Amino acid sequence: IARSPLGRYAIADTGNNRVLVVSSRGLVQHKIGGHQPGFVDGISTAARFNNPQGLAFIDENALIVADTKNHALRKISLTSGMNLFAFGDVDGKLFNAKLQHPLGLTYNDANNRLYVADTYNHKIKVIDTLSNNVSTLQIKGQDGSLLNFNEPAGLCLDADGQNLLVADTNNHSILLIDLVTLRSQSFSLDFSQISSTSETDAPQCLLNNLGNQLVRTLPLHFLKTSSIYFRLRLSPELNFTKEAPQKWILKTVCQSVKVNPSSGTLINGMCNLDVQNVQSDYLSEHSEIFTIEFVLNLCNSNCCLLKRIYVSIISGKTIEDYIPIHDVDIQID
Repeated sequence: IARSPLGRYAIADTGNNRVLVVSSRGLVQHKIGGHQPGFVDGISTAARFNNPQGLAFIDENALIVADTKNHALRKISLTSGMNLFAFGDVDGKLFNAKLQHPLGLTYNDANNRLYVADTYNHKIKVIDTLSNNVSTLQIKGQDGSLLNFNEPAGLCLDADGQNLLVADTNNHSILLIDLVTLRSQSFSLDFSQISSTSETDAPQCLLNNLGNQLVRTLPLHFLKTSSIYFRLRLSPELNFTKEAPQKWILKTVCQSVKVNPSSGTLINGMCNLDVQNVQSDYLSEHSEIFTIEFVLNLCNSNCCLLKRIYVSIISGKTIEDYIPIHDVDIQID
């Protein structure tokens, strides 16, 4: 939702692939887009979006929409038509400027700058709305090194427009960016004024959280290397989000084994790791060999979501019969 200078509201009706502009009392004044996804410029219901999400007014009759699954920004004139930015990851002007799965937007009317969470490019972009030029903010940490975002999503300016708050989603943090120095610092939350911590503390994402964690017992040869093939199978109503990364990373590894590689990207829902038991005396039956985390971007017909799956591989008996390949199938509903 975004508020216009005179108090109207724009609403991203994401599941219906449309944007609504309503009065302060909820009277619908504009309906832009239709139920079917697409990428079509036009006025009113002739336009087509695909999973619109972030919104920002740049004046009372000009609205920017993060057309997320079209990897574009769409500029809506509430009195005429639209313009757009196209897909990719380079800086530039208008159609040469590339974005990938943009989500959060916020506008600073003091300097005519639109800030964009370019989520799958792991960057914060800024658009000069007068020249339509797009550039990447070179944001640094307190130590002076270039900051690495991990799928930033939400954005907000502070009251004077001097600082930008960024929800750095997969780094599980909120950052405060000084827009003059482009230095960042952590924006910490203080719950000391809240009487009940049980009301404010979200439950920890434990490895044994039901529905998110699986356990598989595998026997390992005491010397030779075995390959473990993971295959993630989706239920019919789910699919992997196009253009989005499907990542995995080792969270824990027993000291008595070697596992390679330690992270990577799924290809067609699959990955494989090589595991060798190098200290069989220290690996007892039922010991945890390693835990792998899958970070998946999934979509169904209505929405997209981020899902984390943890798989713990537990040792069976150390065997002398060599099994070169182990298959681990994971069903995701």
